[in-house]
Amino acid sequence: MHSASNLTNKFQIEREGMMSWSERVVSRRRAVANTDSDSLEDNEPPLPPQPLPQKKCSSCSCRRSNQSTMSVQEKPGDKRGKEFGLQQLESKLYNAELEEAMHTERLERTQGRLHRAAQLMEAQVLYTQSLDLRARAVARLTQLTGNFAYKDLTPSDTLAQTLDKAVCWDGSLLERLGEVQSAASREPPERLFQLLEEFREKRKDYQSTSNNFGQYLRSATKVSSSQLRHFETRYDSIRGSYDHSRQLLETELPKLIDERHEILQHCFTKLIPVHEKIIEQDKRFLLLLREMSKSLQDSSKNQSCRHGCNDKYPQLQSNKSYNQS
Repeated sequence: MHSASNLTNKFQIEREGMMSWSERVVSRRRAVANTDSDSLEDNEPPLPPQPLPQKKCSSCSCRRSNQSTMSVQEKPGDKRGKEFGLQQLESKLYNAELEEAMHTERLERTQGRLHRAAQLMEAQVLYTQSLDLRARAVARLTQLTGNFAYKDLTPSDTLAQTLDKAVCWDGSLLERLGEVQSAASREPPERLFQLLEEFREKRKDYQSTSNNFGQYLRSATKVSSSQLRHFETRYDSIRGSYDHSRQLLETELPKLIDERHEILQHCFTKLIPVHEKIIEQDKRFLLLLREMSKSLQDSSKNQSCRHGCNDKYPQLQSNKSYNQS
């Protein structure tokens, strides 16, 4: 079984390394604000100085020169259209960042629920292991205590009755502990780990594409409109694939959490009769400890008395001999 920390690491939703989503949203908002201010300044540009009226020239060279100049210059309507398109792309990217921040927070809350369930399941496993070890230790101590009492002591009737009642833990109790340990050690299905790995890869691609798209928009004067449209198409494709992967994960993780909760409920239910049996046997074991302590104390007193009588007996004999002399 993976420990709670290992299981949580597998379902850890990494945050962006260089810049958090909140910082990226703030940065995107500033970029949109700067774009808006620039567009407002460019909406009504100052009129250029008007050239002096000149006489029309009917020569072919002049007509060709004027036509080439008009074709090279960018029309004001085209410039405003490009700026409006850039604003729309900036808003599109900004809204996507806001949605991603909300989805990330939701995944983090789901991850917290899964982490707490995994920690509780791990605690159940450790607890059942300790109970199993305790049961075997109590059985061993009870067996050796009875062997010692009958061979090295003269057990009283109370001690003998206590030893008869202090039975070892039965097999059903150990079986229940094994069921709890097996259930709490159950791992999630492999398909969920595959979905998680796919989600991480697609999220990494989306973050990289989103950053590159933002850089293209900030340097839009150096990028042609066709290049922007091509990059927007690529961005939409990667984002769509990433959204689909996230939706699958957001559907499967709550199912896993519900399954973990069912396992926890099953394990707690199984532990109830185990503890009832523990309480009953602990009372008997407590009586055994008291009777053994009392028997050893009485045996020690008897031995001290016998040793004391044997030590005094030679002294009495020597005093009797002295008086007779």
